[in-house]
Amino acid sequence: EANDALTIKLDQSDEAAHMRSQQRVFCAGAKILYAMQRGFLPFVDFAAFLRRKQQKELCRMHGTGDYAISDLTEVLSVFRPMIYRTFNRNRC
Repeated sequence: EANDALTIKLDQSDEAAHMRSQQRVFCAGAKILYAMQRGFLPFVDFAAFLRRKQQKELCRMHGTGDYAISDLTEVLSVFRPMIYRTFNRNRC
């Protein structure tokens, strides 16, 4: 019976620890959202990222050497920094 009581106590402490960690995650998310709304943090615009297929095509086009960076920006309708970040990310 002592082992059962100890097991129950450990299960309860595990559950309490899990609840505390979930509460910390929720609070951190709320703080980040508040900072974004106040303008302290920039919103992440996921439309600013190229799709995987677009990244592959961009690397392929760049690898041929037939296209200038300005051509690639026109084809994909993105700015030059996005092209360079994609090159760095994919090591093109």
